[in-house]
Amino acid sequence: MATDNFLDKKSVLGLAERVPMCPPPETIVFADSIQWGGGSLSNKNQHQYNENISATNVSNREMIRKLAIGQSIACKIKINGEQEILPLFLVSMTNGVSASGSISTYITKGTTVLNDGKIAGVIFKYIYQLIKTTGLSRIVESLNCHVYIHDWGTL
Repeated sequence: MATDNFLDKKSVLGLAERVPMCPPPETIVFADSIQWGGGSLSNKNQHQYNENISATNVSNREMIRKLAIGQSIACKIKINGEQEILPLFLVSMTNGVSASGSISTYITKGTTVLNDGKIAGVIFKYIYQLIKTTGLSRIVESLNCHVYIHDWGTL
C-alpha cells in the first residue's frame, strides 16, 4: 500500500506523462557565431567578458519570448574557443505598454564548467520593443551578453 512518502506505479506513470521531453537539437537558441576574443580583469576572482550582440546574428531568439519563469532552453555558444551547450533559464521578464508602443525585457542565465575546470556564467538580456507612430509600427530587438569566467576555483 502506497503512503504519502512513497510513489506507487500508477503515480510514477502519471508523473512521467507530465514531464516535458528534452528539446531536439534544432531548437538550440543561440548560434555559435557568438564568441569572445578577450576580456578585462574585473577583480582578483573573475574575468568578465562583455559583448553587445546584433540580434540578427542570433538564431531562434524568438524562443526566449515563449518561456515562462524558471523554464530553460539550450544555448550553443563558444567561450574561450570551447564549444558549449548549456541550459539558459528565464529568471526575469518585464512588460511595459504605453501609447507609443510596448517593451518586453527577458533575462536568462546559465552556467557551465569549462575543460580546465573553471566555472563560466552566462547572462543574456533580450529586449523586444514595438514602437508605434502615426500609421506605422516597427520592431526593435537588442541583445546584450555577459560571460563571467571565475578563477577562484575549479571543479
